[in-house]
Amino acid sequence: MKKIELNFPRIEGHYGVHQAWMGKNTYISNRSCGLSGLLNILIYEKIVSVTSVEEAAAYLNAMVKPWLPRPWGIPSFSILQTLMESFCPKTYRLVLYKGKFTVPEVKHFILEALEKNYPLLLLTYNHKNRHFHNHWITITGLFEKDGKDYFIASNWAKRRIYSLEDYLLSHSLYKSLGYFEKIH
Repeated sequence: MKKIELNFPRIEGHYGVHQAWMGKNTYISNRSCGLSGLLNILIYEKIVSVTSVEEAAAYLNAMVKPWLPRPWGIPSFSILQTLMESFCPKTYRLVLYKGKFTVPEVKHFILEALEKNYPLLLLTYNHKNRHFHNHWITITGLFEKDGKDYFIASNWAKRRIYSLEDYLLSHSLYKSLGYFEKIH
C-alpha cells in the first residue's frame, strides 16, 4: 500500500483545530474535541473558511453554545451529524463504520474514505493511550512501514502518527469511526 495523506489545512502552522482555542474554561474545552473534529471537517470541505486561530475560536464558540458538552463530552456521531446539517443541510451523509475493529477491516474503511478524499473522525472511550482516552481525533492519512499500518491524525492541532494495530489491540470501552460524504 502506498502512503495516502490528504492535503489537510494548516492554521497558523497548526495541523487542524485545537479545542482550547475557544477560550472557555478547562472543563468545557476538555470536552469539546468532537467540535474540533467537526470543525476540521468543515474547514477541509471548504464549508467554512478559517485562516487563523481567532477565526477557528469564533466557530468553536458558536458551535459550543447549542451543544455545550456534557460531563462525558460529545458522546456520539449523532450530535456532530446534527451540527453538520446546520451548516449544510442535506449536502452530506454520515458514513459509519459498522464492522469488527480488526486491522484489515478498519484499514479498508479508512482507505476507502481517504481515497474518496474525506478525512475521518474517530471517537474512543477509556483507551489506555492518553491520545485516545475519551477523545475525538481526525484521521487524515494512512501508510504501511515495515509490515505495520499507521494512520496520520490531527490531534490537538498537531500532526500525529499512530500504529493502527497498537490502537486497535488496546482495550477500550467504546470506539466509533466515520466520515461525512458529499451527496451528489
